[in-house]
Amino acid sequence: MVRVQGDGMTPLPGVSSLGVRPTVHTNGKPVLEVHLFDFSRQIYNKHMRVDFLHKLRDEVKFPDVQSLTKQIALDVEQAKQWFEKDHG
Repeated sequence: MVRVQGDGMTPLPGVSSLGVRPTVHTNGKPVLEVHLFDFSRQIYNKHMRVDFLHKLRDEVKFPDVQSLTKQIALDVEQAKQWFEKDHG
């Protein structure tokens, strides 16, 4: 779980993946991807601060993108519960 802030916005909760994306790339380079809950502003190319708060799981190579998508949905739900219960 992460909290992101910058560009004059209040800190927002989300989830992130820091890794090489083995399900979609072989020999990929490390990349940080962040998903903010219920957020629709365009913030590409903005300087943001990402605070890492809690690790959900290790990076895994899934058999297909559909399996990865299902796991991401579960990760998002788990993260939302974490923020609501413990760290809102």
